[in-house]
This record gives sequence, C-alpha cells and structure tokens, in this order.
Amino acid sequence: MSCRRAHCLSTSQRYLLLLFLLFFSPLGATAASSTVALDAACHTNVDQSYIKLSYNYRSPIGYRHARLLLHGEQTEASYHLQLRPGRQELYLYLARLSFVPHSLEIPDADSGLQELQAQCQKLPESGEIAPFTAIIGGQDLLLDPASRQLWRRADWQLFRWQLYPQILIIDTAGYAQLSHFFKRLAFYLEKEDHHGTLLEEQALAGRYAWRGHNYSAQGLASFFQEARRLKMPLNSSEQLLLEIALQERLVIESNGYLLPGRGGILGVSWESPPTARASILAHEMLHGIFYSVPAFRNAIHTHWQRLVPFERRAWQELLHSLSYNPADRYLMVNEFHAYLLMYSRAIAPFRLQSIAARALQAGGRPALRRLMREKPDSFEENRAKAAQLLRQHTALQSPNLQLLRLLAQSKSTSSSSSAN
Repeated sequence: MSCRRAHCLSTSQRYLLLLFLLFFSPLGATAASSTVALDAACHTNVDQSYIKLSYNYRSPIGYRHARLLLHGEQTEASYHLQLRPGRQELYLYLARLSFVPHSLEIPDADSGLQELQAQCQKLPESGEIAPFTAIIGGQDLLLDPASRQLWRRADWQLFRWQLYPQILIIDTAGYAQLSHFFKRLAFYLEKEDHHGTLLEEQALAGRYAWRGHNYSAQGLASFFQEARRLKMPLNSSEQLLLEIALQERLVIESNGYLLPGRGGILGVSWESPPTARASILAHEMLHGIFYSVPAFRNAIHTHWQRLVPFERRAWQELLHSLSYNPADRYLMVNEFHAYLLMYSRAIAPFRLQSIAARALQAGGRPALRRLMREKPDSFEENRAKAAQLLRQHTALQSPNLQLLRLLAQSKSTSSSSSAN
C-alpha cells in the first residue's frame, strides 16, 4: 500500500520537512522591521553620543552572521554583525564615524529577528557620572584610537565588555599607569618567584610585570584580603581598583572578609604599538571568556589533561620561560589556551615556535626540546582544538572576539532614509 500521509514519511523526509518549516515559517510572530529611524539626539554632540541597539533573535539554527548598515545623507557605515539568540544589546559610538546617521538597517534580516530598536543616547557629563561608570563596548571599540574621545579621565578609563558584562577592562594611556594598578597583583598571583607573597611596592621597583593583565574575582579577593590581613597599604590605583571591584561585586565584603564575587578585570595600555595591542587585548579577553563561560573553561581543562604527559610538561616549561608559575595548574591551563588563540590560525604556530626557540636557547627544558623534535605540529593541532572548543561554547572565532565589527565607511549606495 502506498503511503501518502505525513506520519508515513521516512526519518530523513521528516527532518527535511522540519527544516523547511523552521526556515520559512514566521516562528509564530511577525518579523521585526529591518530598518529603524534614529532620533534627533544623534545629531547633537556627536562625539559624546552612542546608539543603543537591542533585538530579540529567535532562531532554530543558533548564531547567524549578518550585515548592519548606518545610513547618512551621503555616507554609510557597514558592520559585520553576529546575531545571537535571545535578547541582546549592542552599542555603537558615533565618535568613530565621519558622518551623522539617520537610520540603521539590517538588510538581510530573517523572520527570527524581532523587536529591533535603536536609540541615540549621550554619555553623561564627567560631573554627572558615578565614580567608576564603565563605557560599554567590545574589542572593536577598544582597538580604535577614536575611543579615546570617550574617556572621562586623561590617564585611564573603565570599560565593560558588552558580550560578557561581568568582565571589566581598565585601559590606560601608558605602561606606568597600568603597572600602578596591576604590578603587585601580577607578582602575587602569577610570578613564580613571589607567588602567594605580597610585597611592599618598593620591593618591586624596576621589576617587569606584563603589558596586559587579567585577574579573576578569586584572585582579586585573595590579593586584597591578604593586604588587609597584613595591614599593608595599597597605592592610590590599587585603592581605586578595590573600590571598582566592590562596586561591581567582583569582590564582596562579608563579616570583615573580602570574598570573591563573579567575573574579572583586564588591563591594557595604549602605549603598546597597534599590532601588539591587538594581540594583547585578544589574549586578555580570552582570559575573560575563561572566567565567564564554565563550559568552555571545563573543556579546556579536559583538553589539557588529555595531552600526553611530556607535552603538558613542555607547555609548563614554555610558560615558565615567560615567568609564569608552572606549579599553578589553573594558571597553566588559562595561559595555555590564551597563547594558542591570541593570534590568527596562520600566525599562531610560528609565534609559538619563536617563543619556544628563545626558551631553548637558555638550555635545559628537555620536554619542550622533545616536543619540538617529535611533535612539530603540536602548536597547530592544539590551536585547532582550542578554536573548535571556543566556537562550540561561545560561537566566537579568535582573535576576533566580537559580535559587531566596523568594516568600512563609504558613499551611500542606498536610498533608504526612514523606517519601514
């Protein structure tokens, strides 16, 4: 007997029918307009204004790549946008543009994009803000020199990563200010020769820390609690850091003790040359993901544990050559994935081989020497695995760790000038 009913379809036919319905049905709601007019607030004090973009994306296939356009009278800006399921907020700062936009468009939106809204808002005046109000942004903003126009202070500014709001970023004008915030933290939490020992600031005079920093809520709480226990004074920047940590609940005070909250804080500086700053920022943001996404963190730990013993030892020797404490397993795993993913797929193996070559010049390090001899493709293979885990758990592709990226500004080719 021939079968003509839907319940008689084969498994593969049912799957194809389901895909058809998911892609071409309206998902039970009317699709949002893909174009939104921007209000007049965008036309005044442009350098201190931003667009707050929000949407609700209902998608059966998860993440999706799209274009976002800002239209002006004669110019438009093009962005790469990664649509993430659920309700999302993004921020576009007008100081980065060479024109004033009148509308925002996502030209290839599908029916899953709903509740698309865009509002122009102004950054508060310096005298109106709370002591440590963070500017919300992402990697793309922090790599653009125009972002300096948004700073409310001359020597540093606090940012909040829009993708992971519990991750804060202190961006400084120079290395001196960066070190004033983080140098003692680096030696207390990461450096082998002083790990777990809090030193007076003068004891570290002339000592090198890092050009980028990252500290979890646990590390911050440990540092500040130890300073309190020892009654060791904090410098002015460390005191600011503690106030920020308490305000943002990275650190929680309870019964006289400082305990870890959630998230972490990163530090970078504009004194780093542009290419180096991009790599450093990617490295530190990868640590931010490690702190924020338990599934990714656990997957990296599992991958580390599955390395053959001499390969793990080789990585410990490599990171030890960079002054990290090899006895701290959490630190080793955290740095392992960040060094693998901070560079592009094409560059990463060569960068790591260069670091390894410098480490081997000092002699010793037998496991690293064996790794370079017996598994020359180890860096490339481990990067591929780490990148796969990052995509699986965050849908991000390092070193571009962002949902919204400005691609270009050009003469407008669209006649669109108002909302649908």
